[in-house]
Amino acid sequence: LTMFPWDYNSAFATAWVRNNKKENDPTLLVNYGIDTPLLGTAVEQRPMWKWIVDSEEFKDRYHKAMDEFLKTYFESGEFEKEFDEIVELLKPYVEKDPTSFYGAERFVSANKALKTFCELRAESIRKQLEGDLSSETQNQTSTDRVDASKITMEELN
Repeated sequence: LTMFPWDYNSAFATAWVRNNKKENDPTLLVNYGIDTPLLGTAVEQRPMWKWIVDSEEFKDRYHKAMDEFLKTYFESGEFEKEFDEIVELLKPYVEKDPTSFYGAERFVSANKALKTFCELRAESIRKQLEGDLSSETQNQTSTDRVDASKITMEELN
């Protein structure tokens, strides 16, 4: 079974923020628990996710996959390298696009914020996997969370 991700424009909680102004805290969103990722949706409405979290075996495999992803992509430096390459590849096209919603300056600043969000999210996930931060959002304490106050969610829109 392969899950195909979709709706990437909502992948970094920006749609949630637009629709729920009270949840506009980047620190909360960066640290959202990996075992409670359903923003505004009950687990019963997502049977595939419920199937994973209801089984210790599958939950453990999920955590191991997250660990491997962090090691090979974020902690190896691959994310930063690839992200920067893609931004540089796209930037000249954004600069020349007369129909763009935002200019090149906004493109660069939004990508800087997105990169920071992703790096902080990876840091939070590592803390969750190591047990230094609860993997369930409702059980986290604000003092244990990774501080994301240097970014605003509006920068990601």
